[in-house]
Amino acid sequence: MKKITIAIFALLFTACSSTSPREIKTQKVTDHNKLNALNFAKQQFEGCKTGKFAKLTIETSTPYLIKNLTEKDMKDACEKINKDCGDLQELHLIQILHEKRGYIYRFKAKYSQTSCEPEIRVYTNPNHKFDGLIYKPTWQDKYTLYP
Repeated sequence: MKKITIAIFALLFTACSSTSPREIKTQKVTDHNKLNALNFAKQQFEGCKTGKFAKLTIETSTPYLIKNLTEKDMKDACEKINKDCGDLQELHLIQILHEKRGYIYRFKAKYSQTSCEPEIRVYTNPNHKFDGLIYKPTWQDKYTLYP
């Protein structure tokens, strides 16, 4: 009886404990969605060099992102990134994760003045509208939540 109880608790614990995003194994994300995420990230972070950022519209972005990602925010972030890393040279899609709220595209970036490879994340909702954009100074192979 004790073994059965332990087995049931172990099963319940493992079934309820995993709420983190999972890597996509199926073709839920099309090549078009991947290209859109790549182009969005490139345009935003290449904008650090040109000063021209992607226009956020209700057709491509969620109201949350339109409200919270201002051009001033991007310019401030770019100032620090340019000082620390230089210009964006390459961006490679490494992983796509799926969560309840949508998708997370993880890109490994290469910059002109640093040997470390930062991470750029593009978040989309289930309808593939852009919902967030994050820069992390160091790439980590294991996905970690961004505070």
